[in-house]
Amino acid sequence: MFFADLTPYEYGYEMPRTNILNVGWLARGHVFPVGMVSEAFAKALRRLIKSPGNLYRGYHSCEFCPEPPVVVSSNGLRMRGPPGETEGNGEIRVAGPNGIVYVAPVLVAHYVEVHKYRPPEEFIQAVISVDGIASA
Repeated sequence: MFFADLTPYEYGYEMPRTNILNVGWLARGHVFPVGMVSEAFAKALRRLIKSPGNLYRGYHSCEFCPEPPVVVSSNGLRMRGPPGETEGNGEIRVAGPNGIVYVAPVLVAHYVEVHKYRPPEEFIQAVISVDGIASA
């Protein structure tokens, strides 16, 4: 699901609010900024995605990676392999200055590390300085 960076968050059942912004909702067919990020940012982001919120049933797969393998269960059902680094089902919320809250899918860390996505600088700074996940 694609949402342009720094647009009002409107995923799920929440009505858009100007102080809650999208970051990292990438999809095939939409260009995104690339570049290097600091190790401090990558570590902080990795820590934040360990405690996602707004979990959904099922998983969203990275649209830039190959499809996950199909496995056969003990009763013969064919299904995708277990979720890994290329799948996510939640999001993180990070409070920035001036009451802004950034919402990113947990796949944002994968996008940064594997696909070299460079989020907006204000999100990077908020992640580095965050003490916890914002609730909005």
